[in-house]
Amino acid sequence: MHPRRLLRPDSNQLSAVTTNPTLAYCSTILYVELLPSAGRHGVTEAEVGHAIEHLLAVEDAGDEPDRWLVIGPDHAGNMLEIILILTEEGEQLIIHAMPMRTQYRRLLP
Repeated sequence: MHPRRLLRPDSNQLSAVTTNPTLAYCSTILYVELLPSAGRHGVTEAEVGHAIEHLLAVEDAGDEPDRWLVIGPDHAGNMLEIILILTEEGEQLIIHAMPMRTQYRRLLP
């Protein structure tokens, strides 16, 4: 199965503030690939796309490869947790998507 591509034709500037008021994160997500592993928990491509476009929080989730946790709502307003990795080639790959677990509520504004 090939990765699915999510294109963002509108509003490419995304930003979120972490729970630490002295830290802010601003990102431009123009193009991401949704890997098959991201669908393991039943979250659809459309739901992931909506969550990325309307993200509310971003947190560093580790290195090698560079990983980011993204929290955003699906179309119904249910929060999703998404893991996005950044490759050395600059690709942005979504490897995980599922309903947000309670441990990440602390990230929400």
